Amino acid sequence: MALPIFEEFLYPFLLATSKKDMTISEMRQYIVDYFHLSEEDCSLRTKSGNTTQVADRLNWVRQYLRRALMIDLPERGIYRITQRGKDYLANHSWALWMSKRHQRACLSLHVFSQREPLSLSTKQRVRLFLIDGKALAKYMIEYNVRVSTKKVYAIKKIDADYFEE
Repeated sequence: MALPIFEEFLYPFLLATSKKDMTISEMRQYIVDYFHLSEEDCSLRTKSGNTTQVADRLNWVRQYLRRALMIDLPERGIYRITQRGKDYLANHSWALWMSKRHQRACLSLHVFSQREPLSLSTKQRVRLFLIDGKALAKYMIEYNVRVSTKKVYAIKKIDADYFEE
């Protein structure tokens, strides 16, 4: 199996912390089990060769979730979910991931409680938009994203000048 992309690590990371405070090694094992990663997947190195790709992605996920105030680190190496993170898991909304570099968007059917869209950016040019489902549907229709036209209606107006002499 190919190693999942960075964005796919976010939900299981938060889900794991909802069950208990997690250490770095517990989180790594949880992610390995969650994605059924092989030893080969776990040994893949980053381009610099300094660390594994799994460790690198876990570090980025930790930073994203901290910036979004969904997790907190009560002590070094311990991850804890915050109330905002719990709300994320309790409510049903949408998470939209956009990559400027690849001009693509990924839709994640997870949960988020914030009423206003939240935007986060990284050096990797990936932006995360957490947005309510109704607002997402409105934007999709307004900007013709992944929608198709079923029927078009013409609105007619009577030309009053025709009847005047």
